[in-house]
Amino acid sequence: MENGITIQCYSPLEMGLLSGTFPRDYKPVGAQIPKKWFQPENMQNAMDMMESWKPLCEKYDCTIANLALGWILAQGDFLNLLSGSTTVDEIRENVKSAELELDPEDVAFMRESAEAIDK
Repeated sequence: MENGITIQCYSPLEMGLLSGTFPRDYKPVGAQIPKKWFQPENMQNAMDMMESWKPLCEKYDCTIANLALGWILAQGDFLNLLSGSTTVDEIRENVKSAELELDPEDVAFMRESAEAIDK
């Protein structure tokens, strides 16, 4: 953390896309429509990426959303998460992400898979 500056990660689950709960035939609505990751090809690539993360979910006994948030937190203490939740259960689920201790190899794998589709 340089000069005590942190980064605020806003909407880290990309309006629910990275929660792993959208079906492959999901049609974006409202504010999702113009967003880059909700374009058809990008959505399918994101879903493929999350599919490749499923073994990690089994390894860490967590959901895709937990894993995605845990990955962000694993980047370092210079990041803060602002994750919107609409239910108490979602808040409880998001808190589990802070308890994950991801192996450096898994963090690197997730970064590589995300960078491969974000070109």
